Amino acid sequence: MKNSFPLLVAALICAVPQLASAIPVNATFDGTVSGSTAFTNVLSDFPIGTAASFNVTFDDAGLVDDAAQVTDYDVAPVSGWLRLGSLEWLFNAGRINTFSFMPGPGNPVISYGVQLTGTGPIISDNGSIFGLFLPLTPNATPFGGFGPQVGFAYPVPNGTYFSYAHLSGIFRTSSEASVPVRVPEPGTGLLMLSAVALLAAWRRGRKGESATDRM
Repeated sequence: MKNSFPLLVAALICAVPQLASAIPVNATFDGTVSGSTAFTNVLSDFPIGTAASFNVTFDDAGLVDDAAQVTDYDVAPVSGWLRLGSLEWLFNAGRINTFSFMPGPGNPVISYGVQLTGTGPIISDNGSIFGLFLPLTPNATPFGGFGPQVGFAYPVPNGTYFSYAHLSGIFRTSSEASVPVRVPEPGTGLLMLSAVALLAAWRRGRKGESATDRM
């Protein structure tokens, strides 16, 4: 036990506060509606050429380059807005919606479809926003020549159908580390004082043992 004191002292002296940080991804767009996928209902509210823009931020959780590392499909916290013509929607949630990889270790992730959801106005035929879809690479940059899409869900007697507005324009993303969050730990000064106290106690114990040995 007595030989463990120097090791404990060394551990305390070398201990440093740990930092943890999250990296938000900011995505911006400025352009127009350029077409639609599947049903064309969305074009009745937002004809081709309608002004479109968004500015959204989400966490990079789950954006990894190896299929075996995908463990978190959530990209919260999410914030930001989308504007189509004179209408605006606010986003508060999101997840990775689509993937392009084979399961298992060693298989690269090619792209992600990040679906951001939120609240805003209802359009014709009781259509509500289904999501803003961003095609991204694992390092959160726009994927290839694919542009963003905005999906709307339309209720019908037999269920729901979806119509997607294609957006064409300037689509950019950027990532930067947020302010590091310090994990509560003893301060450096307290660690040093504790180390000195333990070292002094260890030395006193050694002296006491030596005196006993002489008797």
